[in-house]
Amino acid sequence: MNSKIDSIVVSGQMVCDEFHTAVGAIRIYRRDDRAGKQARWGGHTNWGYSGYYLASIYDGERWRKLQFNKLVSYEDRSYERAMECPRLEAYLGNVIARWRGLVARYDATSKSFRILPIELNID
Repeated sequence: MNSKIDSIVVSGQMVCDEFHTAVGAIRIYRRDDRAGKQARWGGHTNWGYSGYYLASIYDGERWRKLQFNKLVSYEDRSYERAMECPRLEAYLGNVIARWRGLVARYDATSKSFRILPIELNID
């Protein structure tokens, strides 16, 4: 496959594993925020871990970075405790389903894919 893919049609599918292979699928994954990292380093498992979601889009060959922070506000993709993740994943799945048919284009400046028609003005 051509390594210079510059556009991907979004399938509207959200997945949580990297083994999914449908072109245009969006994979979400968790990242600890600062408080979550401190809780893990301190071994405080009973606190739960706070964090947020990031995303990648599948180009048919590999996962490519998606500018998720420009598409979904931090408040709508973050959690205070890990037990909130199933609810948040259901919400994000509904959001991503609405993107079906839109085109994600590679942006050389950010070195990631962006869905310009729906980007929020978040800085």
